[in-house]
Amino acid sequence: MTNVLRKAHDLMLPNYRKAKAERYNDYYEFIFVEDATFKLDGTSRVVIDADAHTSPNDLGLGPSAWRGHVDATWDITQAKFTSKEVSGRKRGADAYRNRGKSAAEEKQSGTAEDIQNAIGLDAKDWDYYLSLAWYHLFNRNAREAIAAARKALDLSPHNAAMIKVSLAHGYLFDNHFDKAKAIYLENKNAKLRDDERSFRQAVLDDFKQFEEAGITHPDMEKIEVLLTANTETR
Repeated sequence: MTNVLRKAHDLMLPNYRKAKAERYNDYYEFIFVEDATFKLDGTSRVVIDADAHTSPNDLGLGPSAWRGHVDATWDITQAKFTSKEVSGRKRGADAYRNRGKSAAEEKQSGTAEDIQNAIGLDAKDWDYYLSLAWYHLFNRNAREAIAAARKALDLSPHNAAMIKVSLAHGYLFDNHFDKAKAIYLENKNAKLRDDERSFRQAVLDDFKQFEEAGITHPDMEKIEVLLTANTETR
């Protein structure tokens, strides 16, 4: 009989290894959390919807903490997955990204300690600086967001499109519309690495999150119009 749990684990393993995360313990790379579901659908399929962690009992603040998710369907008869979608990343910087968003929603300011902790996780990891930029954006510190995004760009030019999303936001909120506009338009059709979205969709998604947190700027609507306009030559 097929061990579907093991099959799901093996699906997530490449993502975990790519993140170069620490193991859960000496026996397991990571474990599935309690609310993971492996549900029999009819008599021939198992539907999987599961989260996995390397450090499920903390906030994921460690520099090598990892969290992944798998949505998949295992066909019992064919003994293979007929659909599968895996995502995952290190969690250290995400905690600060989420904390910044929460602080904005609650109209609170982040602390200097949080900011120092974010950098202290790994001063050479571009992803932490990118998350720090996001943190500053939600705390209405546009210039600090710009500085963090530029540092991330210096560390990882290969991830320029992803980083420039936050960099453009920083310029926009710092009232440098022309600089922001140039970045938005130059990259709007770029594909983000390790992300199914385009640069344009990431910007629009971010704008929605900003608005939900009560963060607005009069030029956001102008950028939305520019990004959603049909630019094809007729």
